[in-house]
Amino acid sequence: VEPSRYTCPHEGMGLVFLRKGDFAAAGRAFERTIKINPDVEYKKYNGLARIRIREGRIDSARRLLRKSIENYPYDTEARDLLQKLDESPAKTH
Repeated sequence: VEPSRYTCPHEGMGLVFLRKGDFAAAGRAFERTIKINPDVEYKKYNGLARIRIREGRIDSARRLLRKSIENYPYDTEARDLLQKLDESPAKTH
């Protein structure tokens, strides 16, 4: 499989790095998979949104979560995260 055209390995590695706490590597993996195909899969958006929240980049996180929901409307994780962001008085970037 061509890694430049197939998103699943990058998305999977992003999820592994995220769980291990390697946020920089996770972010790079999620960004790579979004660049390859922004219109499928939704976990990459949720993972990258979690990293953006951690960085204090709330507006970016909101955009990512909305795209996640657009790609997969049944995604409760993205809806829950977005609701928490909308309820919190956090700064936006």
